[in-house]
Amino acid sequence: MTATRSAFAALIGLAGLAAAPSPAGAGDVFLLGDKLYKTCVQDPDFCQGYVSGVADVMFGTEAPILGSRACPKAGTTIGDAAAAAVEWMGKNPKRLKFTAYSVVAVALGESFPCE
Repeated sequence: MTATRSAFAALIGLAGLAAAPSPAGAGDVFLLGDKLYKTCVQDPDFCQGYVSGVADVMFGTEAPILGSRACPKAGTTIGDAAAAAVEWMGKNPKRLKFTAYSVVAVALGESFPCE
């Protein structure tokens, strides 16, 4: 499979995840928001990489991800996005029972609102 096909297949898979409902029971998903938050506190590099994946999709399109859109200002770095997501998760512990990608999408949408 070529790199282009692999990338396209990954994007199709991510699109399918974005269309799926976000609340999940234990064992239904790879990573929930509460686990991501704990991991982010312990391993900032992993956190930055995870947030980067969601941010790349959100910042590169005008289409909402699970109803959230993010519009970072010019000069916003992935470090800024990861820090914003971690801060949001720390302030919203009751909202961390959802899938990690949906938690990050909402965190980025609320941290970088579109005007």
